[in-house]
Amino acid sequence: MTILSSIVGSALVMTADPLFTEGPFAGWTSVGPAAFLMDGERLMGRGGESVNSFLVSPRTYGDFELKVDLNIKPGGNSGIQIRSEVTEDGRAVSGYQIEVDTSERRWSGGVYGERFGGWRQNLEGRPKAQAAFRNGAWNTYRIVCEGPRIRSWVNGVPVADYLDADRVEGVIALQVHSGSCDIEWKNLNITDRGRHEWRAMDFTKDFAPRGGGTWTVQPQQARGTQVRSSPEYGLLFSTKPWGDFVLSVDCEWTAGNSGVYFRAKAGGFSGITGIQCEVDGRPGRRAAGLYETNGRGWVHPTSGEGWPHDFKPGPNRYEIHCVGDLVAVDFNGQRALQRRDPALGTEGHFAFQLHGSEDVDLVFANPKVLVKATPGPS
Repeated sequence: MTILSSIVGSALVMTADPLFTEGPFAGWTSVGPAAFLMDGERLMGRGGESVNSFLVSPRTYGDFELKVDLNIKPGGNSGIQIRSEVTEDGRAVSGYQIEVDTSERRWSGGVYGERFGGWRQNLEGRPKAQAAFRNGAWNTYRIVCEGPRIRSWVNGVPVADYLDADRVEGVIALQVHSGSCDIEWKNLNITDRGRHEWRAMDFTKDFAPRGGGTWTVQPQQARGTQVRSSPEYGLLFSTKPWGDFVLSVDCEWTAGNSGVYFRAKAGGFSGITGIQCEVDGRPGRRAAGLYETNGRGWVHPTSGEGWPHDFKPGPNRYEIHCVGDLVAVDFNGQRALQRRDPALGTEGHFAFQLHGSEDVDLVFANPKVLVKATPGPS
């Protein structure tokens, strides 16, 4: 697809051509039995089958803005697949879906994982967002993906704002749900904004030890030990600050308390001030929760009662997402939390901690960050 750009004053104005520029469905692939037809400027999807069907784009997109108008017959269900892929058997599509929902629950614009974990962010308890979709009428959807952040608007009303880096690139697909589903789309446009990619960090170059404890570092592994007789906290501190990010790291715990800091700075009795994601393999210790050192204390959860996340034997994966004041933590592939925290600040350091006055023994491995790889066309 061609993206046109022009300079107006000091601003770069992006103009996206329609997806269907070279005849009906040029390059697009139909998955499933539903019929997809062009009627002038409208694309029509007709269902009534026992399985979901999709019209799949001929190329993948990472970061992008998509706009489309759609009208679905009440009683039907549909969705716009983003960052998705056709399954190996060629019979379905898996990935994130921005929901089109005519039922009484009214979750249109929410984020669903089609063959990808089910609901990621629904609209329960959000009456303004639920009221945005108009049954039996044309609705305008806007979807913006940038790095880990997925946002949607329905008729100009903000709906989804979800952080996730399970998949940062994939096809776009229009769904005709199984059962009764008659839907039309028009004015489908997309602006390519480039891509993000995972980049490995190096413990020997991107971090430096501070304070107490002992760190034994290799490029992709850092073992930290501390003894109870030493009150001085140990830190493996990033050599530069980070703003918005996704950080992934594995941790194999043997003993003691630790944490993965982000948006932090040096200072305070423990040598660091800021938010840490809790690392502690003892039962009931709120692993993957958020604690602010030299500040508010426990941020989330405020009580350990009922907290379901505990360490397992072997490596445990932390994936920490932070965009603006929105933070999310995945622990061993499960969403532990997503919340807004205006006190986070805009940038700060990563650090791995060895708690003082405790016997600590653990290994961090395979650190990587999600970074912008290519900008959008200009």
